Amino acid sequence: MAEGSNDILENDRYFDYCWKLFDKHSIQRVQCFNYYVLMLLGVFAALGSATSTRSWEVGVFGSLVLAFLTHIFYHLERRNRALVKLSEVALLKLEARFSELGLSEAAIITEGNKLSLSSGTSYHRAFSRLVMFAYFVSFGAFIFFVIKLLCRY
Repeated sequence: MAEGSNDILENDRYFDYCWKLFDKHSIQRVQCFNYYVLMLLGVFAALGSATSTRSWEVGVFGSLVLAFLTHIFYHLERRNRALVKLSEVALLKLEARFSELGLSEAAIITEGNKLSLSSGTSYHRAFSRLVMFAYFVSFGAFIFFVIKLLCRY
């Protein structure tokens, strides 16, 4: 009996650890997206200001900053997505272990809704589309400002 309760205690600690990892990385993923949107808005404002004041050098620099930020945040999103998926896998394995021990009331993740590992695709698609949009804008803005800068001379 003591060995079974030790298993349950160990599984409880493992569940707590997995849940904290999942929670941390999913919050980190959303925060990363929020910071990216704020930085995009700032760079878009700078590009708009550079266009209205005819500061072509600032526009070239701003478009390069936009491309750089997009690249950095894209890779941060990939990292956070992978960590969330790893946490989901660990939680699903732990839930399977709970059901092996006869603890069906502990099956909170997949019971009823059958969580699939691709549940975050809509978020990922939205982020991917935003990244593609930002890449196209940065490329187009770079070309625009370089042409304006060259035509000035």
